[in-house]
Amino acid sequence: MKKQLRLIYIRNVFVLLIFLEIIFGAIFNYRDGQPKDDVKTMKSSGLYKDVDIATVEAAYREMRGQQMRWKAYTGYQIEASKGDYFNIDERGRRKTYNISSEKTDKPFKIFCFGGSTIFGFGARDEYTIPSELSKLISKKFPDKVIEVSNFGCHGYVRAIENIQLQCELIHGNIPDIVIFYDGVNDVNSAYQNNRGGLPSNSAIRIKEFKTNHSFSKRFHLMLISSNIYRMVMKVSSKMTPNKYHQSVAGESTKLANEISLYYKEYVNISEGLGNQYDFKVFNFLQPVIYSKKQLTIVEKEFAKKTVFYEDLYHLTYAKIRTKFLDTKDTLLVDISTVFDTTDTTVYTDFCHTGEKANKIVAEEMFTYIQPAIKK
Repeated sequence: MKKQLRLIYIRNVFVLLIFLEIIFGAIFNYRDGQPKDDVKTMKSSGLYKDVDIATVEAAYREMRGQQMRWKAYTGYQIEASKGDYFNIDERGRRKTYNISSEKTDKPFKIFCFGGSTIFGFGARDEYTIPSELSKLISKKFPDKVIEVSNFGCHGYVRAIENIQLQCELIHGNIPDIVIFYDGVNDVNSAYQNNRGGLPSNSAIRIKEFKTNHSFSKRFHLMLISSNIYRMVMKVSSKMTPNKYHQSVAGESTKLANEISLYYKEYVNISEGLGNQYDFKVFNFLQPVIYSKKQLTIVEKEFAKKTVFYEDLYHLTYAKIRTKFLDTKDTLLVDISTVFDTTDTTVYTDFCHTGEKANKIVAEEMFTYIQPAIKK
């Protein structure tokens, strides 16, 4: 009798778990498909006041619909897609404004590497930083055929961008100028992994490694991939929101040292490639919301939501600047203060910028790369 009751109990628990997994899955599927809060915020922020609201909503739907696929060496890249506002080719490059280069087989090539900010999270194809840069160059140098390529991808850190560049060089695609626009993902990755110099989400990749050879790893991966686990973690984060942040906060100085050390070495590697292949490298230290002096009401909310990042950003940026103090060239260009005199909303969250802000960044970049284009 006890054995039968035990079996019934086990069966009921199993059925309940399946039921909860299905219910939570349906809830997350519905919520994931709904317009995000950031879209609603964008409508009221004035960030897209010159753009039709329906266009903004459609652009964000396309952006949220992007998928990733596995790629050798970099780990992943954005899957090829075609849309009205977001277009990605088979090599993971985003469509960029370029005047036709058909009249020459040797255009002046500019490669732009970075994370989602250079990719243009929240911006249409023709209003990303690389597109705005291409417009400026084409206007200033109408006799030059310019080809700007946007290699940006969500979550990419400086190390992966170096690999991207090497892959292009190996296949004979040699640029004239290479732009790296970084800071955010190297800091975020270190915060995630509690260690500098690693790609984003490395802790998750470690858990996934060699699961085919271990039942316990497969079972663990199944658990942490379940909708029940996702709900438990969501509730837990609401109840103890600062637990992880407090533990990482004590490591800020160590992490900042690691991030800045790795960053400088990656910069040195790309500079060496530039010398070998005869192209000019520019490394731009990007702005974040914590470096903007005059925050609007909506930007203050963005900053408040991610306040746990702030100290690590300030520490890391300060150490990066220190490591390049002896640099006489434009090896590192700190444009983190580019929005210091801007009193309107430029951010769509703590790091991504709107279309008008992308133009401001492109204009700042142009002042530094212009001499190299003249040559």
